Amino acid sequence: MTDWNTPFWPESVSRTVADYHYPIFKLLDDSAAKYPDQVYTIFNGATKTYAQVRNTADRIANFLAAKGIGKVEALFECLRLVHEEGKLPERARMGGFHCFLGVLPWYHSFGITVALLSATASGSRLVCIPDPRAGNPPFTEVLKAVQTYKPTIMPAVPTIFVAFTNHSKLNEYDLSSGKNIK
Repeated sequence: MTDWNTPFWPESVSRTVADYHYPIFKLLDDSAAKYPDQVYTIFNGATKTYAQVRNTADRIANFLAAKGIGKVEALFECLRLVHEEGKLPERARMGGFHCFLGVLPWYHSFGITVALLSATASGSRLVCIPDPRAGNPPFTEVLKAVQTYKPTIMPAVPTIFVAFTNHSKLNEYDLSSGKNIK
C-alpha cells in the first residue's frame, strides 16, 4: 500500500516519529548555549533571555524531580508554572533571527510544536499572547502586539486569520512585519 503523499515525500526525511532521537529539552539547551543573551520570550511586556529561561526551567525541573514527580507530569506542571509566573517564551528579532507570534494555546499540539518548539529550535523570539480575545473590540491586544514586537512568523489556525481580517480597526495597525504567515 502506498501513502497518498509518497510521490512528494523527500527521501531524506523520516516518515515516523520513532526515527527521531533528539529530546525536546535539547532544543532549549542548544539555543541557550548559542544565544544566552538573546531575548527569547516576551510575555505581557516582560522579556527573558534564553539563559534566564533555561535556568528557570532547570530550577523547576529539579524541584519537581525532588518531589518525585515523573517526566510527563513534570512537563504539564512546568507549563502551568511558567504561565503563572509570566515567563512563557518569546523572543525579539535581532540580526537574522525571526520573531514568532504565539497566539495558539500551548496545551494544544499545534501551539506547542509550531510556535513554541519552532521558535526554540531556531533561536528566535516568541511573543506570547495568553488571551487572543483580549481588548475592545476582541483581538485588539494581538494587533497591538504585532505592531509593537514586529513578528515575522505567525503560525495560526483559520480562526485567528478570520479574527485578523474581520477586526474593525485592522487598518489602524502596522502589520507589515509578517514574512511567513501560515
